[in-house]
Amino acid sequence: MTTNQLIAVAASKIAGAAWDDAESTDLVARLNEVRNLSPAGSDGDLTQADRDAIDTLICLASGEKFTLCNYQTGESIRQATDAEVCDCAVAQSSDGGVGAFAIEGITCCVN
Repeated sequence: MTTNQLIAVAASKIAGAAWDDAESTDLVARLNEVRNLSPAGSDGDLTQADRDAIDTLICLASGEKFTLCNYQTGESIRQATDAEVCDCAVAQSSDGGVGAFAIEGITCCVN
């Protein structure tokens, strides 16, 4: 999958129907549209953790690079792959914003 496809799949997992209903065709514009649907803390579908996860995807779509880190020790492991950044974003939306996920038995996150 391309980076844009990975981002779109992750955004769909995070935002659900809001992603499907977004009208923008440009990826970053669509991510921003979803992120700004309703104010944080309102009765909207997205939590603050969801919005933070979408922010991570916006950074990735904009070319930002991330570091894969050991969540327990904070030690940098290497540059994170785009798929790992997307995995982290999906985890952020479900674990309250931490974004921890396992790779080969090691709990990781990206910074």
